[in-house]
This record gives sequence, structure tokens and C-alpha cells, in this order.
Amino acid sequence: MVLSKEDMQIRINLIGGVLTAAICVSVIVLSFLSGVSVPSVVPYKDKGAHFLAYCAVGFSFYLWFFRFDEKKPFGFVGALLAGVLLGAIIEVLQPFFDRAFELVDLLMDAMGSLTGALVAALTCFLVKKHFH
Repeated sequence: MVLSKEDMQIRINLIGGVLTAAICVSVIVLSFLSGVSVPSVVPYKDKGAHFLAYCAVGFSFYLWFFRFDEKKPFGFVGALLAGVLLGAIIEVLQPFFDRAFELVDLLMDAMGSLTGALVAALTCFLVKKHFH
């Protein structure tokens, strides 16, 4: 069975929406828990965890916003802005939950969102190429 571009886009957006919801809930919950330790396999522990978590955020938001025939980079820009906004809101609220605001965490969130969106963009480019 060969899927049309429209059917493939619906499936990509659905997967992106479900992933975005699950990942964002996980990131939010873990961001406000105190005493959460990062496994030692993550480089630079806390900063590496921020980067990896927001790679997933950027990737999932890109899939959720993806459009096959879009010439403008809404999916990419939207994913990047959504990841940075999520990180900023969490960083601003953390002091109310006995956690510290750290600008470096926000920078790692932005870099992770950018990387995740780039990986998703490359993945979707390859999928689009298959359909042309």
C-alpha cells in the first residue's frame, strides 16, 4: 500500500503531536522535581540532560508542525520557538519550586531544540524526497 503525501503528512503530524505531548509532560515534571539525579552516562550531567531533552522537544515539535508542500520554514521556526519558550517558562518558574534559574540551562535548551529540529528537518526532507 502506497500512501499519498496527504496521508503521510497526517501520520507524521499525529506522531509528532503524540510525541510532543509525552515529551513535554516528561520534561515539565522532571524540571520541577527536586533531587532528581542525572545518570552518569550523560556528558556534563545536568547540561547534557537539558540538551538531550530539548533535542527530543525540537524533533517532536517539528514533526507536529511539518507540512509537505510548505515553502516557508514554519515547522523549523515553530519547533525552535516552542522549545525555547518551553525552556524559558520552566527556567522562570523553577525558583518557585526550590530549583535555580540558570541561563546556561536555557542556552542548552535552545541548542537542543535547534539540533532536534534540524534532525527532524533532515528526516522529513528524506521522506519528502521519497515522495517526489
